[in-house]
Amino acid sequence: MLKVIAAALSLLGVSALHADFLGASACISHYFTLKNGNMFKVDGRFEHFIPIAPNGRAFIEKATDPGLNFERMVGFGYYEALDNGTVSLDIGGGLSRYTFKTPRTTHTDSATSLMPTYMAEAVLFEDQPIHYYGRFSKGGSLLGSTAVRDIEVGIRVVVARLALIELGYRDQRLTLAQDEPNIDMKGLVLSYGLKF
Repeated sequence: MLKVIAAALSLLGVSALHADFLGASACISHYFTLKNGNMFKVDGRFEHFIPIAPNGRAFIEKATDPGLNFERMVGFGYYEALDNGTVSLDIGGGLSRYTFKTPRTTHTDSATSLMPTYMAEAVLFEDQPIHYYGRFSKGGSLLGSTAVRDIEVGIRVVVARLALIELGYRDQRLTLAQDEPNIDMKGLVLSYGLKF
C-alpha cells in the first residue's frame, strides 16, 4: 500500500512540474545601468502541457560602452513548480554563452565558452491585470572563477490579455578572475512584449 501511495505522489509531483497550457511570449527589454551604459535584451519563451519535458526560454543581451563590452546568450529549460493564479514559481537551468572585455585588460573569454546557469522566477497575482515579479539567475564557468549573478524585481501590467509592460530594477554582477575587478551593472529596466 505504501508503494502505491509513494508512486501516486511521485506522479503527482512530476505532473505538477510542467505548464498547464500551450503558450509563448516574446519580450524586448531596455536596461538603463547607472555606470555601464545601456543594455538591450530580447527574450522568448515557450510553454506546453507535456509531462516531464521542460518549458523553454532563451534570451540574448548586449551592452556596449567605452568601459565595457558584454554579450550574453542564455538557453533555459524550466518547470512550473507552482501556479495557482496567486503565486507562480518557475525553476530551471541551462547554459550561457558569453563574451566580455574590459578596458583594464586584454582578457576576453572565448565566445564559444559555456557557463552552466540556474534560474528562478516568482510572480504574485498573475491572474490580475497588474502583478509583481522577481527573477534570479546565477552561473559560473567550468574552468576559472568567472561568474554572473542577476537579480530583477518589478511590476508588470497586462493589456487586453495579450500585451505586457514591465518596469523594474535590475542588479547584475560579473565576477572576473582574481586579478580583475568585479563589474556591477545596476539600474532600471523597461520591457514590453506579447504573450500568447
